Amino acid sequence: MKKCCWIIKTFFILFFITHFLIGCNNTQNASESVLSCILLGYDSIAIYQGNSSKMSGLERGKLNDSVFVNQIIKFAKEQSGNLNFKVAIKPTASGDVGTNLKKLVDLLNKNNIQNRSIDTLDDIEEKKFGIESLQKYLSPQPLNLYLPKDDSHEPKIDQSILKDAITVITFENEGIYAYSGTNIKSGEKYTYNQFRKFLLDKKSRGDIYVIIKPSKSCTYKNTVNMLDEMTIDNIKKYALVDLTKDEEKYLEELKLKE
Repeated sequence: MKKCCWIIKTFFILFFITHFLIGCNNTQNASESVLSCILLGYDSIAIYQGNSSKMSGLERGKLNDSVFVNQIIKFAKEQSGNLNFKVAIKPTASGDVGTNLKKLVDLLNKNNIQNRSIDTLDDIEEKKFGIESLQKYLSPQPLNLYLPKDDSHEPKIDQSILKDAITVITFENEGIYAYSGTNIKSGEKYTYNQFRKFLLDKKSRGDIYVIIKPSKSCTYKNTVNMLDEMTIDNIKKYALVDLTKDEEKYLEELKLKE
């Protein structure tokens, strides 16, 4: 029961801070350009470079150890010219990992290290560190979860703004379908880079309101990445809400046309 309680607590901490997180390139590869940061809980972190079969340069340290974390930042900054580089953040099912996640993300934000993503531990990593990935305890379909904008934890959308809002439907691992106003058929499919250009273009014309709607096929990671895109693009007004049955049906029709 005690373990269940802290897992649930960590779950909500994680979703509270997901608007700080990013990661358009979601699949970790074997490149030495990947820096994996495994959050072991209670301020502990393990880092290594490359794929999990080698774990090159594996080190363990504490997030409150300035010398250790500065090594992470220094390495990440040295890779700034490498387009393939990313920081893979991997939370584990351990105590206080939600707080640790926020600490690390705040540190990366402070140092303008943006090419990062939330990833899941693989079997090799779980065996090596003797701990499970946090995502195993989270729902793969976060349709009923909301950013805590108010006491009810459910964002209230003023119907009068829908005609000018941008609605974003996320599906599968990286899928994005977005449209302006109320006509879903006027939208287009986007990659994350294309969507960012679309969003910034709209923002340059004035304030915008973004409604994010994960579909049933949307992965946990895609939801996290889209929430973080709001932070990257400095979108102040947005909400995470359920997809309607009509929208879900239309999304299926779009997939059949591929």
